[in-house]
Amino acid sequence: MATNSLSKLSLENPASIKLPPKCTICCFQGQHRLSAAAEWLNPNKQWWILYLYDATKLTPAARRKLRESKASAQEFCDGDIFRSSPSECRDFKEIYQPKIDHYPAFRESLDNLLQFPAFWSPWLMGLYLSSLKIPEELASYLSYIYFTWVSLTCNQLHLLDTEIVEQLKGRCPSLSKADRLHINRVFNQDAALSFCSDTWLRSELRQAALEYTGIIPSLRIFLENIKYIRPMVYVIKRLLPPKFSGTIRQTMHRFYVRLQNNRFPIQIAESCVEERPHPNDGYGFWSAYRQVFLFAMRHFYGLSDSPPLGHNRYARLGQLPNSENLWMQFKELTRTVGFILPGSRISTRPVQYSPEFTAIYNLLTRLRPPRDFEYDPSVLIQCSTQVVGVLQNIKQGRTQEQRPALVTDVQERWSLDRRCGMTDIGSFFFDQDYLFLQHIYYPQSTMQGQDLSKFAVKRDIFMSFVPEFLDDLGMTEPVSNHSVNLEPEAEAPLSKETVGTGSMTIAVHDDTEISEDPLMPATNRSPTEQTRDMSPLQLHVLLSLTNDVGSVNALVPVNQVPEPSHQELVPFDKARRSTEAETQASSSLTSSALSFIKWQTLDACTYSTTLSPGEFQSLLRGQARENVPYGTFYHVDTREILCLLCSSANKFPDLLPEIGKFWCAKATEVREAGETLKLLLVEDVVSLLKRGPDVFFMGYWGSGYNSGLLNMDKDGGTTEHLVLPRFDSVGKRWELISWAE
Repeated sequence: MATNSLSKLSLENPASIKLPPKCTICCFQGQHRLSAAAEWLNPNKQWWILYLYDATKLTPAARRKLRESKASAQEFCDGDIFRSSPSECRDFKEIYQPKIDHYPAFRESLDNLLQFPAFWSPWLMGLYLSSLKIPEELASYLSYIYFTWVSLTCNQLHLLDTEIVEQLKGRCPSLSKADRLHINRVFNQDAALSFCSDTWLRSELRQAALEYTGIIPSLRIFLENIKYIRPMVYVIKRLLPPKFSGTIRQTMHRFYVRLQNNRFPIQIAESCVEERPHPNDGYGFWSAYRQVFLFAMRHFYGLSDSPPLGHNRYARLGQLPNSENLWMQFKELTRTVGFILPGSRISTRPVQYSPEFTAIYNLLTRLRPPRDFEYDPSVLIQCSTQVVGVLQNIKQGRTQEQRPALVTDVQERWSLDRRCGMTDIGSFFFDQDYLFLQHIYYPQSTMQGQDLSKFAVKRDIFMSFVPEFLDDLGMTEPVSNHSVNLEPEAEAPLSKETVGTGSMTIAVHDDTEISEDPLMPATNRSPTEQTRDMSPLQLHVLLSLTNDVGSVNALVPVNQVPEPSHQELVPFDKARRSTEAETQASSSLTSSALSFIKWQTLDACTYSTTLSPGEFQSLLRGQARENVPYGTFYHVDTREILCLLCSSANKFPDLLPEIGKFWCAKATEVREAGETLKLLLVEDVVSLLKRGPDVFFMGYWGSGYNSGLLNMDKDGGTTEHLVLPRFDSVGKRWELISWAE
């Protein structure tokens, strides 16, 4: 064991050993074994029988049988039972055998985790997750677990065992100094992955753990966080019809009315909503849906029967929230952000009945009581209306916004319970001022502290269930443009209401009579009006395509976009084997690129560059980013550039024959940290590329990836010109052109 750096053996995770050179093992049975042991072992000590198997001859099925052969002597945990036969468990029959299938993404994300026994020991039956009717959110969290551990194991998922999950779960090394010390101690003392003797691989695994930017998840943490998200779900369900069909997200989407001017209401405080522009139509429903969840997160204590921890002590002080007022605020918020829910009444009360009007009108009538003075009452109404208009045009003074702290310098004894699960009553009220969209999703400070704040834990939980908007990867906080007060109004009968630039008449009765599409004003509809729900793409091995296409060059205006071809693309790694003889050199290029296109089809081409990632990103942004009709992929391990037409975005996975070996990332701006690389799923890359040209970085797992890669050399002062390919839509050819020409 010492030779193989093993400190212990376990039946659940059999260890692999390497014998010294020219070492032979003699295997005896019966009395021969006892005689041989007596020569070496002390007869006064307990002897153990050690079984050795030839690892080269053990199939996966045989390994599992050996691992589980002794399990009959102990009770199976719920997780093992569910993992062995998920479709037979009562909890999940609705998911695996549904009458109407709303669970494909949830089912896929569960199946991705079933292959890993290390995750499942905390699983408990009787959760009834399907009754929550949020399979999209559950799928997001489970996929987050899967891809987190893909990253932490550098795509070596066979290394995943119970010990490493126990040691790393709940830790946040990017923010907590104590967690960084713990992870370093784990790897220094071989407390995890002790069976891995590859020094280089252990170094990569340590680095992957230290660079992880969130709270490291597990199924145990997922189940604890369900306890926190469940009361929010119950609150939102009370807004919907009693027997609504589909999931909560699908139902809310049917009741959503999109504004036409791409200016979306964003709640920044309990009584203040600002209109903020966004170029993507889908941002409207995305932001509205999450704002409804955030309100429920701030106020579920008072709107549901599920209290925070320690609420009894608080309740004795007589400070329980006013449920009636909270429901009025909640309904008003849903109307403000764009939801016309069944039974809701859109207020048609004139502006003169607003609180401002009432105060002004009462003041005037007290100064000039109608019983003592003769005048036309409409004069006071008109005057009050004008004053209200003046008041509403006065902007509130911008004060320095208080941002929630993500870390604290007060270090408490480590406990997983403080990194997940139901919040306590004290932090429930303390964090109410910060649980708004701008604090949850927009870049936060990366300053480290001894421990995480309770807000940081809430933020991580929320983003695990409802991830950030795809187009917001590099977006800073929008600038405030217009503010409105958010006060509950008296309800009036439903009538015609103006939304955006079009008018509409809406009558909502019950869920069964409503179209599956969102309610819309009577105006032309944008092609991108409906939100696309993205399900995570399972990592898998794609078949390689092998037909090479020759390369010739011709000049063409950069804005001509060719039609997508029906050719099969050569895999990216195979394209690198092309020789210079297969291409024509371009003599006018600068040194930032080699003098030929290495490979091309009608959809894509590749070439090499001498520019570093930071230099390439800086030059492309400054010189040509808005003028190319394709996505650009920089391979950090080989310094090769792949250019793929946006119209052929779906072909991107075909260029990576073993897609699970690659990571993909996009630059995003983080306050106080500059540009950092944010890992993306392959399907997210395809989705972004469909929306327009963009720059991505890629490489092999275990080498090349560093979140701060772009900041290392982007300010190096290079004088080289950017070289990019152009496509001749007439000659169907690509060529390299220096952008300085």
